[in-house]
Amino acid sequence: MWNERYSEQGFAYGTKPNDFLQASIESLTKGKTLCLAEGEGRNAVFLAMRGFEVTAVDLSSVGLEKAQRLADENGVTYEQPSTKLTSSALPTRKAVTRFPSVSKIMRYFLSSE
Repeated sequence: MWNERYSEQGFAYGTKPNDFLQASIESLTKGKTLCLAEGEGRNAVFLAMRGFEVTAVDLSSVGLEKAQRLADENGVTYEQPSTKLTSSALPTRKAVTRFPSVSKIMRYFLSSE
């Protein structure tokens, strides 16, 4: 589903960060940040551009490829674990403590059918 969605021309949600994330940036603890369900990378790139050490994960390999291109275009890097995102690939509770900030911003649209 998500690979199909992100295979479309351009970026499904644009390249600018989510408004809520942008407005909340000052309240986040700078350092290691985990971005869950990152999609095409707009929020991870935004955080990386502001000095956060970002690890971004998503179910869509197509979305993550586009995210990498967006990061390259903006001259930033962030970590994308090479394993497919499954429950076994998620960080354990102990490992999550290494991320002072976690971002999970999702947007869904209901079908008109």
